[in-house]
Amino acid sequence: MKCPKCGKEIANDSVFCEYCGEQIKKNNRVKNPWRLIAFLLMAVVAVGVVYVLVHQFGNDTDDLRQDSFYLTGTAAGTPCTIQFDFLTRQGRYTQDLGSGRQTVRDLRLSSYAANILILDAYDTKGRRVSQFSGTLDPQLNSYSGTITNNQGGAINFHVSR
Repeated sequence: MKCPKCGKEIANDSVFCEYCGEQIKKNNRVKNPWRLIAFLLMAVVAVGVVYVLVHQFGNDTDDLRQDSFYLTGTAAGTPCTIQFDFLTRQGRYTQDLGSGRQTVRDLRLSSYAANILILDAYDTKGRRVSQFSGTLDPQLNSYSGTITNNQGGAINFHVSR
C-alpha cells in the first residue's frame, strides 16, 4: 500500500510511514449512525406505501383469498348448498332433488370483480356443464344470481349463511 502523504510504498500492516512519519489510518472513517437509521426508516415507509397501494388497488380476489363460505338456500324450489374456498379457488355445489337424489358439481373460480362472482361448475367427468354468476355480498353472507347450463337453461338462486 502507499502512504497517503508522501506516496511511497509501505508495508500493509504499517501504523506509521517509515519515510515521512505520517500516521496511517486504516479505514478509520467514523460511520454516521443517523445515515443508516434514515435509510432503514425510508425503506420501512416505502414497503408500507407499496403494501397500501397493492391492497387498495389490487385484485378484489386478494381480499377474499383468506376466506371461504358455506351457504344454504334454494334453486328451482329445491334445497342447495355452496361451499367455496377462495384460497384454493375451488368449491362444491349440492342440490337436493328429493328421494335421496342429489346434483353435485365441483366449482372453480372463473372471475371475481366488483362483487360479481362467476363460478364454473363441472360434472364428475370434469366437463364444464354450467356456470353460476351472481352477486356476492362483501361479508360473504349471501350469493344471489343465476345458474346457466350449456343448453341455455337458467335457474335463479339465492343462498345465504
